[in-house]
Amino acid sequence: MNKFIEILLYAVIFLIILFSAIACFSQVKYELPCRSDLLCLSKNIAISQIGTKELTGNNDGPEIEKYLKSVGLNPKGKYPYCAAGQYWSFRTACDSLKISRREIPIKKTALANGVFDDAQKRGKKIAYIPEINDLLVWKIINKWTGHIERTIKVGKAGWIICVGFNTGSSNPREGGSVRKVKRNIYHPLSRFLRVRGLIGFNAK
Repeated sequence: MNKFIEILLYAVIFLIILFSAIACFSQVKYELPCRSDLLCLSKNIAISQIGTKELTGNNDGPEIEKYLKSVGLNPKGKYPYCAAGQYWSFRTACDSLKISRREIPIKKTALANGVFDDAQKRGKKIAYIPEINDLLVWKIINKWTGHIERTIKVGKAGWIICVGFNTGSSNPREGGSVRKVKRNIYHPLSRFLRVRGLIGFNAK
C-alpha cells in the first residue's frame, strides 16, 4: 500500500511539472485586419527610428516626445514609450498615405498589454507562428505593465529580429533607445517579463 501511495505521489508531481511546462508555452496569437500599404510603410517607419536615443536616459528627447504625444500623453512626462512608438509608426504611415487614422489596426495606448488585450477582444485566434510585422508582447508577472516590439525578420526555432522602442542591451524594457534586437517568441526577457503572445495582421 505504501508503494502504491509513493507511485501515486510521483505521478501527481509529474503531472504538476508537465502542466507547468505546458503553461509556460501556452502563448497565443491574435490576428487583426490591416491595409497592406499601411502595414508595409509603418514597418519601414519603425525601422527608420533605429538608433534614436533618449536625451538624458529618462524617457526624454524630441523623438520620444513625438511617440508619447501620439497616444495622448504629456510629451514631457517621461513615460515608457515602447507601445507609443509602435502606435506612432502606424499613425505616421496613415498621415503619409493620406488615409484616416481609423485605419490604424492597434489600440491607441501607451500600454503594451493594452494593445494585446484589445487584440484579444477584437482579433481572430490563429496558430502561434511568427511572421514579419507581428507584435511580440511580454507581461510583468502580477502587474499590468510589459513590453512590445515589432518583428522585421523571422528565423528558425522561434527566433525573430524586432524593432524595439525604449529598449537596450542591458535593460530590454527601459533601455534608453530604439534598437534592432533578437528575440525568441517563447523566451522571457527577464525573471519577471514573460511572453504573453503575438499580434499578427491580415493584410487587405
